[in-house]
Amino acid sequence: MNQEKIDVAVANLSIDQVLLKQSKLTISDDFIPRYDKTKFDISFKRQLKRYAIGTFKEVLEGNKNFIIFTYACGIRLTKKNDIDAEEVSEDTTSSSDEQNTQSSNVYLQLESEFSCYYWLKDHDIDEDCVNEFGTHNVPYHVWPYWREHVQSTLAKAGIENVSMPFYSLAAKKK
Repeated sequence: MNQEKIDVAVANLSIDQVLLKQSKLTISDDFIPRYDKTKFDISFKRQLKRYAIGTFKEVLEGNKNFIIFTYACGIRLTKKNDIDAEEVSEDTTSSSDEQNTQSSNVYLQLESEFSCYYWLKDHDIDEDCVNEFGTHNVPYHVWPYWREHVQSTLAKAGIENVSMPFYSLAAKKK
């Protein structure tokens, strides 16, 4: 984490909104949440997918620059002790995710993408600053929306005992 680059980005960006872009819930045919009392493991994934910089043409206030980050999150419930240690990590790769989705050990998988809109003061902001911000700050802004989405979606699917952790910040290097 490069704090100087993040500080430059923070000085040039102000959050506007976080919106759910897409979401997909997949539940195994073998899993009946209301009656299945099997213990399961929970794994998470999160990943900055992309960002785009643009200009919004406003009639009264002139042009405003913005940046949109697309951030992906996922949660998977699997049979207890049936996943490898690397799958438990918070950042997993999409290629292994696609293969593991086909596994009969996966009870449920929820994958979502969020669009995070920020107003941009300096259109010529360094790309490294934007990448550092996207990697370390965007997840912080997305996480409360993701937690709520998981809790409400899983409750609607009959799974009410999954507790999402709070987002933990990495310690700043001095």
